[in-house]
Amino acid sequence: TIQTCVVTAVRDPVDRFLSGYNEVEYRREVRDRQSGSNSGGPPYTRWENGTTDRFKQFVTDFIGGPQSSGIYQFKRLGIQEIAHVFSMSGVLWGLKRINDCNGGTAPKLTAYLPSLHNLDTEFPNFLSETCPGLHHFDSFDKKFVHDSQSDVFNFHSAAKRVWKNQGAISRALCIIHSMDYACFDSLPVPSVCQSVYTDQQFRDKLMDALSARRKNMLACSGGNYPSANNMSIAGVVGGGGSASSLAAALAKLRSSNDGTTYQRALVTAVRLLANIVSHPMEEKYRIIKISNPNFARRLGSVPGGSDLILATGFIIQTKDDNEEYYVLNPTADAWPRLVGAQKEVQRALEDDIRSNEHNMHTNEHYP
Repeated sequence: TIQTCVVTAVRDPVDRFLSGYNEVEYRREVRDRQSGSNSGGPPYTRWENGTTDRFKQFVTDFIGGPQSSGIYQFKRLGIQEIAHVFSMSGVLWGLKRINDCNGGTAPKLTAYLPSLHNLDTEFPNFLSETCPGLHHFDSFDKKFVHDSQSDVFNFHSAAKRVWKNQGAISRALCIIHSMDYACFDSLPVPSVCQSVYTDQQFRDKLMDALSARRKNMLACSGGNYPSANNMSIAGVVGGGGSASSLAAALAKLRSSNDGTTYQRALVTAVRLLANIVSHPMEEKYRIIKISNPNFARRLGSVPGGSDLILATGFIIQTKDDNEEYYVLNPTADAWPRLVGAQKEVQRALEDDIRSNEHNMHTNEHYP
């Protein structure tokens, strides 16, 4: 019996995304220069080439998906090019479908090498350990290098600077590639991604997203699987606050602070949400600069404060001034979530006031 050994080498998912972005941008730029015209495109292309703002907007557009940003409708970028930034775990889904179509007899992935470093040495050793009886493999006959690797337009370097900053965009990249790190579990997980994956809010939203995806899959027929956008990655990044994440945020706020800090944070949150509910059409109430010292002192930088803000429906966005903001986008789903959150936070504040009054009354009788 002939045994088939299927192996591959896998690079770090975020590193692959940054490199893929460089390739997509390089091909577009070369094409524009050769044609002597600007091909235009989705929102991110309004930023100057090779800037961090351009990459940040690219990631934002990518998360938004085809329905909101049009990034996949970039007429002169085919699926082969934009696929450079797709998650690697998607190929496992395709392999499973091939296997299912062949009655479970198609070859499966035997093993993978979790790195692309020093392949001339590491890959032959990996093959000899993984596939016994395989003829000796010395080195690769051909090596291909993308023209974009020289980074002449600074797309790659700009993307790497954003990733190194470990801000909101870096956390979003961690979430986009969470399935890659989960499926290829021998890959080392960056520290910023570890902090994202261990956050309870992320876990709550991920479970909500996976639950919705399972329902969609049950409704599918004839092997027509839902698109990746159905998993609502944007909701996982922020702004999909569920009741469970709000309750967890309130509990964290209570347990991590003294009574004065806790009540002051609740008062600030109640005023914030009440202003939005009272003035739903005024954008100024739905945008908060994270670095605002007064807001940070009262709520934003208080342990559990950021969790509470995000659980009410806010997301974190980087604006044109390179500052990060809490932003509540006015959508049909956001309003009932906001009103519900306001009631819960108001109730928590009233409970705390009653508790303090009770303690004061008790202390008067028992000095």
